[in-house]
Amino acid sequence: MVDDVSLEELRMLRRPLRLWLARHGVTRWSVEKRYCGWSDPPLVSEGEEQARWLAQRFKGQAIAKIYSSDTRRAVQTAEIISQGVPGSVTIEQALEWREMHFGTWEGLTYEEIMANTSEQPGFFRDPVGEAPPGGESFEQLVMRVRKGLRKIFMDVNVGAGGQWEEQAHYVLVSHGGPLRVLLCLLLASPVGRQWQFRLDPGSLSAIDLFPGQREGEPLAAILALLNEQR
Repeated sequence: MVDDVSLEELRMLRRPLRLWLARHGVTRWSVEKRYCGWSDPPLVSEGEEQARWLAQRFKGQAIAKIYSSDTRRAVQTAEIISQGVPGSVTIEQALEWREMHFGTWEGLTYEEIMANTSEQPGFFRDPVGEAPPGGESFEQLVMRVRKGLRKIFMDVNVGAGGQWEEQAHYVLVSHGGPLRVLLCLLLASPVGRQWQFRLDPGSLSAIDLFPGQREGEPLAAILALLNEQR
């Protein structure tokens, strides 16, 4: 999706578009290390504190729009963030930014899953090639993230013939899986290496996107911040 460019070439590009990546605050299930996926537990008090820290982090920063997973824990985080942004800001919820669906494992811990099987499930040996029982494959998650990313690009008018919006800041509130995949796609890293990005609950990361100088040229992306926490 993006090509490698030299530092000198980056200096020639216009100001970047900043995409802030916020992982939602903690829930009871995340504290208990349960697979949550598409299930919908709310934030606990610690998660709300993390979201308030994120809101404080954006205090005084003009944000064009907030994108969010449509799960309750993400929307709660996005709503709290919006309170720290000057003026009114739209929160657009989308299924594309949900966590991977873990099927029959949702609500279970790793120990509970292993207690009910005679051998290690394939997903734990090969999470890219194997899906949780009754759940979503990694390929399906990647396809969702690509779709969500295209929607954002269309929204900010980055498509062919569009005009790049200078100094624009956007926020995406999502989950560990989709955000790690997104970083891989934008940084031209194999998606199978997504586990090399650590994104804790309530953390903030950021990526700067530069448009190509000529029509049809790919974006250049720089990781500007990773896993900043309260």
